[in-house]
Amino acid sequence: QNKIKKPSGDKLSLLNWFNVCLFCLIGGIAWNLENMYFNTFLYNEVYANASREAIAGTMDPTTAISRMVSLSAVTAVVTTFIMGTFSDRMKNRKIFISIGYILWGGITALFGFITKENIAEIFNLSDAAQILTYTVWAVIIMDMVMTFMGSTSNDSAFNAWVTDITTPTTRPKVETAFTIVGFVAMGIVMGVGSAAQAGAVAYKIFFGLLGLLVACAGVVGLFTLKEP
Repeated sequence: QNKIKKPSGDKLSLLNWFNVCLFCLIGGIAWNLENMYFNTFLYNEVYANASREAIAGTMDPTTAISRMVSLSAVTAVVTTFIMGTFSDRMKNRKIFISIGYILWGGITALFGFITKENIAEIFNLSDAAQILTYTVWAVIIMDMVMTFMGSTSNDSAFNAWVTDITTPTTRPKVETAFTIVGFVAMGIVMGVGSAAQAGAVAYKIFFGLLGLLVACAGVVGLFTLKEP
């Protein structure tokens, strides 16, 4: 009755491998999209055709991009600590991952609708400098909201879920998969994003399609993710 049993957990199930690759790929697409193309969107779209007077009445593009990057970084750090702890307390990674990815994708898709025309209509603005200022801050704030959702669903919940389902034997294999899938995600974003940056594809379509992809992954997770 005191036989030594072989430790379990030396293999991941096919379903777990599917979820690992899916959420790593889609999360990588979302993060690369933010890191590589939100700044070009701000420069090529928001500041496009803005008069010198309007730019002089607000922050210049370099300052705007710098603030967006710094505020996003602060949001990511704070969110990861707080929401990671919260998901531990709730003992429910699935909801944080799935619902988080759905909201993450929805917010990403909305970026294409942040235009000076839409902001002017929403806030009933007519002054060019004010319109530009409001639009720039709309992009910065939406980037922070997107970062919050990404850090909650991917950095906190998904990475913790991976830790939960892996062992010292399987974890190196998963880390290798992360590296490979991460390069694939970067290639996808660069391929589609270069067309958007060149003007061949509208940013609205670019953000909309990739945002929909992220949201769809969250829907899939509602059915495939299992709590360890």
